[in-house]
Amino acid sequence: MISCSTGGRVIYMTIRDPHSAEEAISFLSALSRNPSVPDSGLLLIDTRSAGSAFPEVEVGLLGPKLGPCCALVVGGHQHDDARDFGSRVRRGGGPAIEIFSDLAEAYDWIGTYR
Repeated sequence: MISCSTGGRVIYMTIRDPHSAEEAISFLSALSRNPSVPDSGLLLIDTRSAGSAFPEVEVGLLGPKLGPCCALVVGGHQHDDARDFGSRVRRGGGPAIEIFSDLAEAYDWIGTYR
């Protein structure tokens, strides 16, 4: 299950089990077309409730909705996968990515981009 809320420039996306790559692609594509989602949003992806590995999320599908940073809030079992994901995104010219286990710390980091 994937859900999303926005507040100011922050796009808070939660991914829980069960979810699929197809669902994530559809979800991000819909967000990219949603006029209520701000351009150059500060993305926060929270996967702590997912029991599986960190999901492959094609953040580039957000297009102009994706801003300069992406915070990943992960469970301990997802840290290595999230680190690999972040490395791939950065190599591809994507936003700055940091990994957190605490939601408040992730919001503090995103706040430096406001």
